[in-house]
Amino acid sequence: NELQPTVELKNRRDALTNECKNIAKQLYTLELSLSELTAEEQSRKSRQRSIEIQIQKLQDITNKKLEGLRRYEKDTFNGVQWLRQNKGWFKGEVLEPFQLIINVPNPCDAKYIESIISRNDRKAFIFERSDDLNTFYERAKRQTKVVYKCSSSTERRIVFGLFMT
Repeated sequence: NELQPTVELKNRRDALTNECKNIAKQLYTLELSLSELTAEEQSRKSRQRSIEIQIQKLQDITNKKLEGLRRYEKDTFNGVQWLRQNKGWFKGEVLEPFQLIINVPNPCDAKYIESIISRNDRKAFIFERSDDLNTFYERAKRQTKVVYKCSSSTERRIVFGLFMT
């Protein structure tokens, strides 16, 4: 009978040992999952930061272009500001002047674009819909007292194909 409690204790100890091993395996699996999730989160944050930096660079470029437009083409600058404040009036897409939306990776190549697209065309607002063009032309002219160069995208399809793809 004295051996009976010892066998029971041994069986109980073995059961507890097995339970501890199972818990240790589960803990190891959870730690691996946590490590993977942490690495994914760090990678995601790194990608997000990289994208934010790229967006900031593009915004800086856009702001520089807009500042140049404000200095040298005041009427066009005012037209852009007016358009941004009144986007809700238009049914289709309205593009700001080329000189704001086109990005040339190598500034040395800008001279080629400037030689192909006239200065007036670079200041033109492009409208997907001709009725939006008419709305802009009438309202902007009435409110700003300036006549803007405008064009419908159907007239500019070739230019878009060359430079906007």
